[in-house]
Amino acid sequence: MSSAHFDQAGKSVALAKPSGYSWRAFEAGGTGGFYDVLGPNNYNVEDGSYVKLREMSLSYRIGVVRGVGDWTLSMVGRNLMTFTNYSGYDPEVGAAGGQAGFGLVNQVDAFDFPTLRTYTFTLSTRF
Repeated sequence: MSSAHFDQAGKSVALAKPSGYSWRAFEAGGTGGFYDVLGPNNYNVEDGSYVKLREMSLSYRIGVVRGVGDWTLSMVGRNLMTFTNYSGYDPEVGAAGGQAGFGLVNQVDAFDFPTLRTYTFTLSTRF
């Protein structure tokens, strides 16, 4: 691995850092390590605007069946479509916590999963 950060060539014994210096956490006096102790090491900003088809329902009233009830068949779909140029899973996914306190404000796409798409079917009646 060759990097100016790690290269100690040409430094005196007094100025050279030991090999473990760059691999310790900040709390231990290190620089955070090569991958920053699995902290964010890549910051970028992109357009997170979006439009969602959040919920759609469809019902069909069947009516009386064999002289019993007033039957209705329904279907509800949730989180059906997201229209966006965002390159992550979902523009609403954000890491909770931090100074902001929750994901929609914090907006760090950090290993969370998008909201699930669900379909619900119901058969109901009135007597």
